[in-house]
Amino acid sequence: MRKHVGWGICVLALSLFGSDAKAQNCTISTTQYDQLRSRLLGSSGSLTQKYCESNSVNAAVNSCPTPNVGNDLKHNGIDYGTSLGTAVAVYAPVDGVVREAKPGTPCTAGNTCELSTLTIYSSRTGSTYVFLHLESILVAKGAEVVTGQKVGTVGKRGAPNVGPHLHFEVRPGDQIRAAPCIDSTINPFQGTPFVWDFNVNNNLEGWTGTNLSSLRTASQILVLDPAGADPYIVGPTINADSSIFRHVKLRLASNALDGSGAIYFKTATSNSYSESKKVTFNVTSFCSLCGNASYADYEVTMSGNQNWTGVITGIRLDPANNGRANTANDSVGLQYIMLWP
Repeated sequence: MRKHVGWGICVLALSLFGSDAKAQNCTISTTQYDQLRSRLLGSSGSLTQKYCESNSVNAAVNSCPTPNVGNDLKHNGIDYGTSLGTAVAVYAPVDGVVREAKPGTPCTAGNTCELSTLTIYSSRTGSTYVFLHLESILVAKGAEVVTGQKVGTVGKRGAPNVGPHLHFEVRPGDQIRAAPCIDSTINPFQGTPFVWDFNVNNNLEGWTGTNLSSLRTASQILVLDPAGADPYIVGPTINADSSIFRHVKLRLASNALDGSGAIYFKTATSNSYSESKKVTFNVTSFCSLCGNASYADYEVTMSGNQNWTGVITGIRLDPANNGRANTANDSVGLQYIMLWP
């Protein structure tokens, strides 16, 4: 299977339950904070303030005229501090388009300074990634950026009373507003929409397989080896509003014996998979037993099924009807799968 390099995106949806951070108690693990820091800053920086952490000085630090509405002055981003006087690079965590590139002004003793803001919108994740206080911004408004591209350096513009640090947020939708103290309402590790991109080796991200000889992740791909008829994988429990998420997108390469794909689903009121709750799609680029199938993108409209209603609690992917036992030449590669508006 050939992997399309342009889709090697490290999205930040590491926890996929719910959509409102305040309702989820804002729980992010130390490991997740470290993973995010490495994507944004490489080997530099350390966590100085967590997401949704109470902070009575937020208004003063960010020059906010009023508290965050509905957020009780809780921190609506994540801060990573760096040493004073160091030029620490900031990297894009996703492919996207620059919506705002506002340099701000330097902070000096006795003078006010304007906030520096960079926003990058990713159409794939449907979210805007926000970087505040940058010393320098290295990309222009309207520019396309790719994952891992250097987009700026850490600074303290707009925060004269604290040391240099990167304030990072994820905002749902294409929000280009640069004003501070916007309640982002979304935990950066919960993702909008629900996304699984298998970007960590040996991490199945909650997916399990049936009628498979093996299921593994490698090089940002979930690899399925069918053991015969009816191979499929089942995702973790979710809580998705069917009126918002109407599609399933995926990127697939299939060496299976046929191109008969299907997405099954279950709901809060009918919490099991069944033939009445599925949508079929044609895997147009499958390459039976060739062992080197090409990747293709698929968008499956789930809302056409009358049972796609209420809260969606799980999805299941059937990439084909049949595989062949005792061979890896029928393998299927899944680069990502997501719920999409």
